[in-house]
Amino acid sequence: MRHSRYMLLWAENDAGYRGKIESAGRYAEDRILSQIRYYNSGCDTVAVPCEVLERLAVHVEEKFFDTEGGKWVINSRKNWLEILKHTICKPQHEPKPEYKGSRRKQEA
Repeated sequence: MRHSRYMLLWAENDAGYRGKIESAGRYAEDRILSQIRYYNSGCDTVAVPCEVLERLAVHVEEKFFDTEGGKWVINSRKNWLEILKHTICKPQHEPKPEYKGSRRKQEA
């Protein structure tokens, strides 16, 4: 979301979302590829190697969002460009990430 300072990541076993990279899910490539439209649709999801997000993550303050600190990925144009360069394959739909300064989506 455009107003969110940090990106949300998928939790383990498709069980919701996490902000902190340390508690995000890690999915095997064969699992992703077997359900590629689910994990890499481009609309709501893009699948990238874990190393990409780990490299982009930054430490946040203790007590941020009821967490014990940890590393989160800032929701920025720079980070989205890097993420989209590393999707495991071309998403079904063109990704249109929302971050501060991005164009607003037009309602139909």
